[in-house]
Amino acid sequence: MKAKTSVVLPMLRLLAAYIAFRVQVGMLLLIVLLFTYDTLPWWIVIPVVLVLDVLLFTFQGKHSILHDNHLSQNAAVKQELEQLHPESIGLCNYLSSFGCPVYKNTLCDYYPLGEIFFDALLQDIEAAKVFIFMEFFAIANGELWSQIEPALLQKAAEGIEIRIMYDDMGSLFKLPPQFRKRLTEAGIHLQPFNPLLFRLSKAIFDYRNHQKIVIIDGEKGYACGVNIGDEYANLYPKYGHWKDVGIRLQGDAVWPMTVLFLQMWNASDDDIGRYKPTICYKEAFGFYQLIVDGPLNNPHNPAEEVYCQILYNAKKEVSITSPYLMIDTAMFDALRIAVRRGVDVRLYMPYNHDHWYNKLGSQAHYARLLSNGVRIFEYTPGFIHAKMLVCDDDIAIIGSINMDYRSFFQQYECGVLMYGTPAVQEIKEDMKSIALQSQEIRWETWKQRPLPLRIAQTVMLPFAPLM
Repeated sequence: MKAKTSVVLPMLRLLAAYIAFRVQVGMLLLIVLLFTYDTLPWWIVIPVVLVLDVLLFTFQGKHSILHDNHLSQNAAVKQELEQLHPESIGLCNYLSSFGCPVYKNTLCDYYPLGEIFFDALLQDIEAAKVFIFMEFFAIANGELWSQIEPALLQKAAEGIEIRIMYDDMGSLFKLPPQFRKRLTEAGIHLQPFNPLLFRLSKAIFDYRNHQKIVIIDGEKGYACGVNIGDEYANLYPKYGHWKDVGIRLQGDAVWPMTVLFLQMWNASDDDIGRYKPTICYKEAFGFYQLIVDGPLNNPHNPAEEVYCQILYNAKKEVSITSPYLMIDTAMFDALRIAVRRGVDVRLYMPYNHDHWYNKLGSQAHYARLLSNGVRIFEYTPGFIHAKMLVCDDDIAIIGSINMDYRSFFQQYECGVLMYGTPAVQEIKEDMKSIALQSQEIRWETWKQRPLPLRIAQTVMLPFAPLM
């Protein structure tokens, strides 16, 4: 009976998601029939899609961005940022308006590969003394999980508080056998985000939790683009070399990550202060500010708007990596205008893609970007899944934010914005190594691509919100 249940429940969940998916496809096709890409700007289409989404699917709004009652801005820290980085104070003020203060007294380790990231994470899990909070879009069975699970079970046996949150859609058919049974029996708390089963009104690919963070003892906070799966640590070579990155913070800037996790968990506000960091790294350089975004912010979108502000204020260069490229008019204009201002704007995309439709959808944007001077490179060793931005010599972002519709409008996302930290230079150097392993897509060559490819790419454009 248990074996049948383990198969039937995921199938019911998938069926619910499929039905809702077909409803949304029909909705988008209706819009496409009424309007065409050339005659109706996407800044009109996207709000229409969002309004119809809300009418069709009532979203349970218990999860939201950070709240001021948990976090407060240290005025002296903000004043110091303004003195050292006066050009960034506007960006800082913008994020502060969404309840995200700026912090200092924090160390940062940059991990240029997923396997290095997970080595550090596993060591910190094994050394945990108080609590472990983990939040990933997907958790998948495999060699990587076979290393992480025993460490978690051991910590649970020692009495360490462990909470694990994962997206129900992102982990569908991927979770290890008896995952919930083994972990809950060990005393580990699990929470699937936005469960699909018997919740058809919420069983679409929209409104997923794409955040990827880990907090250990309140002293160490990981932000990244990886999920728990073998491909993210190059243990599964289907797509070639998998390029992913992450960071580990230690110090004051870990606190907003802890607050974010607990709010996504919908934890009680009582005694939340016991999770605060206690170690202050006053010798550390630079400033950190959390970027938190989700569908409840619409029509304001901090993730996209932070990217746009950085592009508008850049002086020399901006480099961005993303596995997916499905942008709206606002982002396109920010990229285009930055080039017109003389900024060297570079996008690093995968040569190999995890899904053929994502490849076509991403490449559908190449023509208008290349023709406006944006430089596009494809990472030839395989699939670049890293989500990062570096601007000039003093600003960088690492996190879960893709350059696509879903990240900017539909999913809960998290990133760390860094001002003048040593990690910014490490990220710049890593960008240089990515460039050496990438081939540039030239406009002169791209505009001569075969007609069938052009048609296929154009057909995929209206489906960007579903990818």
